Amino acid sequence: MDPLVSTSWLEAHLRDGDLRILDATVDVNVTTGAVESGRGRWESGHIPGSSFADLLTDLAQPDDRLVFTMPSAERFAAAMGRRAPCMPRSR
Repeated sequence: MDPLVSTSWLEAHLRDGDLRILDATVDVNVTTGAVESGRGRWESGHIPGSSFADLLTDLAQPDDRLVFTMPSAERFAAAMGRRAPCMPRSR
């Protein structure tokens, strides 16, 4: 997967006041198909100033038979609201 920005760009802009980094990593076991949150890896080390949003619980519709189903607008807004410090400030 290609990054949205390069690591050199991130390093140069890491202290920008309007930069927000949201990690939504998941771990997929290619043998079993099991999908697990990447929160533990984020907690053990992450980009300074980043926030974690769990793709399995925060950014997916609960109780759906498929994983990674897009959440409702309300659920998404609530998940982003809980990460207010990582979200851009109003201009």
